[in-house]
Amino acid sequence: MKQTFRAKLQPVDGVSSIFVRVPPKVMAAFAPRKRVPIAGTVNGYAFRTTIADMGGGPMIGFNATVRKGAAISAGQVVNVEVELDTEERTVAVPADLAAAMTNGDRALFDRLSYTHRREHVQAIEDAKKPETRARRIAKAIDMIRAKAESR
Repeated sequence: MKQTFRAKLQPVDGVSSIFVRVPPKVMAAFAPRKRVPIAGTVNGYAFRTTIADMGGGPMIGFNATVRKGAAISAGQVVNVEVELDTEERTVAVPADLAAAMTNGDRALFDRLSYTHRREHVQAIEDAKKPETRARRIAKAIDMIRAKAESR
């Protein structure tokens, strides 16, 4: 069931991200869940993310892609529409990243959360120069391995 609300976009201290607080009435529709995968729109622009408590109650954060697509910035009051996202969250792994990973690396990558997999791939895809892309692939693999070692 779709939930709609209006909210003021708040800045996140020290970073360029922005968020909205999710009203209790909206969260009640998703009870008993605290972290809720959602699909929705902000000012008509479609996005997928997770409602999470970022230290001040349930919030929806908007990354650079959403901010640009929706033409939103901190301080604006926006229309938000959300519903439970039941679709499987998959990330298409670029061929050069897949080729650089061992079978063990790929298994580690596949165990990462959707968000972390998406962030690694997005950083690689956003590279403008081939050497930057190669450096980001190496960094992603190093981070995947380091995360596995820390467990």
